[in-house]
Amino acid sequence: MSEIFGGHSMTKESYELILDLLPSGSIMVELGSGRLTNLFATHYQMYSVENDIRWVGVSDSIYIYSPLVDDGWYDPEVLKAALPLVYDFLLVDGPRTQERRAHFIHNMDLFRDDVIWLFDDINQIGNKETFYKVVELTGRDHKVVTCGSKINGILYPAK
Repeated sequence: MSEIFGGHSMTKESYELILDLLPSGSIMVELGSGRLTNLFATHYQMYSVENDIRWVGVSDSIYIYSPLVDDGWYDPEVLKAALPLVYDFLLVDGPRTQERRAHFIHNMDLFRDDVIWLFDDINQIGNKETFYKVVELTGRDHKVVTCGSKINGILYPAK
């Protein structure tokens, strides 16, 4: 099982951090699916926003296929129509490149602010700046956690 962790996937420590933060049976929305989606699906009801058709339907998740639009981010109209109204956790791990992930800032209003947002890979240039800009814009309490070779940023629910 260790081969599913690391590389482009999150580390085992990041996976375990999420298990600690989110009770089993909860609903998770993930931006960007991958090798760990099936593993998360053994604990959570999953909604996966995915821009790469090759990943759609690969895991036990409700997929929201959203091709990238001109600015390189998910189509906001698709997300408005398809995101669940109720969920407990948002995992920000896509789109894959840092430049694309920076567009989260302009689309934060699409996501509930009363749930934890976890940003994976904030050790990467661009992702770190995006995370801290989101912290600044929302004023939400946050924490940065080293998880093996990667660093994650956690935004706690708005008060």
